[in-house]
Amino acid sequence: MPCPLITLESGETVQLIPKPMQSDLDWLISDLPADLQIPDDIQRYYCTEPACRSDPCLHGGTCGETEIGFTCLCLECHRGERCEEGVFATVSGPLYESSSVDVPAEAGSVICPANTTNITDCWYSETKVGRINESETISIVCCPVNPCNISGRPLGLESGALPDSALSETSCHSASECSRFGRLNSETAWLPDSSDQIPWMQVQFESSYIITAITTQGRNDYDEWVTSYTFVSSFDDTAWTVYLNVYSGSVEIFPGNYDRDSHVTHTLARPIVGRSFRIYPKTNHGHLSLRMELYGYGPLTDDIASLNLDAKLGCTSPVLGEGLGVEDGRIPDSSLTSSSIYSSGYEAYRGRLNGVAVAGEFFGAWAAAHSDNNKWVKVDLGEDTLVTGVITQGRNDWDQRVTSFQISYSRDNTNWTFALEKQCGVRKTYAGNFDAATHVTTLFPVPVTARYVRFHPLASFDDTSLRFEVLGINT
Repeated sequence: MPCPLITLESGETVQLIPKPMQSDLDWLISDLPADLQIPDDIQRYYCTEPACRSDPCLHGGTCGETEIGFTCLCLECHRGERCEEGVFATVSGPLYESSSVDVPAEAGSVICPANTTNITDCWYSETKVGRINESETISIVCCPVNPCNISGRPLGLESGALPDSALSETSCHSASECSRFGRLNSETAWLPDSSDQIPWMQVQFESSYIITAITTQGRNDYDEWVTSYTFVSSFDDTAWTVYLNVYSGSVEIFPGNYDRDSHVTHTLARPIVGRSFRIYPKTNHGHLSLRMELYGYGPLTDDIASLNLDAKLGCTSPVLGEGLGVEDGRIPDSSLTSSSIYSSGYEAYRGRLNGVAVAGEFFGAWAAAHSDNNKWVKVDLGEDTLVTGVITQGRNDWDQRVTSFQISYSRDNTNWTFALEKQCGVRKTYAGNFDAATHVTTLFPVPVTARYVRFHPLASFDDTSLRFEVLGINT
């Protein structure tokens, strides 16, 4: 028997559709007479309004009915249950050839029809601004999908495509150590003069660019590097905008390098647009030395039609979560263990975030034995938990800290997974702390389910000393 066509109070007619009855709907037939009871081995259906009737799919997604609801088939560059995540920026004018984009696509383009007068007619249904010419290509800059690849393309420092004239600085230690030598993987680096109190290195483009990531590196021929920095942008070299932390709204201090040659890359949670960009080093190891590359999209030869900074429209930042109890003591001392300790007073439970030393009794961090070649400290959360990331900190009573580390997690304390190893084929190494007090927050691209979390220090300043917290979602 087919489902009926019904008329709503509004006068609208709706064709009901059959869907398999789920266990939570058994009450619908519980009062049937005994002679009408349906055998358990027969599939039962009920008639209901189509789930797609409410148009739940955003940004041009196509809705399809499922047995228990709906599914959305999203346009390229959008994702999520309702296609709610996706495009960061929409620009008029050519951006680059879509054939150069790796799969999964981080950008796409579409040729607008001849009668197009507004960008909303062509691609992005939420945008009402940005007039375009009939012959122009609408290019879409999408949010990062693959956590293993840097979003965007290198913008010419390492390759030399960006001329020396585009690079400038406050000062040079010598003529052979100016900003033109601060290109990623160059044989030397940019070194400011020792008397320079507020040094910076600047990259200036002829047009506006979207910057999605920054990679830094130390000096090739000496153990000298930048350990933390801030990042600013400008359209006119007069008004400068400091990059802010998307969660706290405070100035973002990026952890820098932990050795002379390793690349440390930070993908911007919210990409920025500008013409000029500066790195302001804050702390350093040895003489301040920097090599760098910027990643992004451009040149943006025409006006930006839509810059989607609203979380509902633009890129979704990784989930921050909250402290799961290391700092505040909800996780007991017995749940904090380690591969070794330096001596009494340096136990794993001394490594609670913001823990302080008590003179003559114990010290202000967990510290590993010097002979330990496989150092780790472990947190037992007590049950499976959605873990979103970690916070690290140096030693309270001494300038000792972990400068690079890896994270592993487990549900059974036997089978361990290193962060991003399954997705990327290599274990992710994170930049650690650049002083003893500042919190450095490291977030996973998506939360992971784990009961146990291990910190694996790889490099340290003075000694392996660590305070820490695990972030997650309490359910």
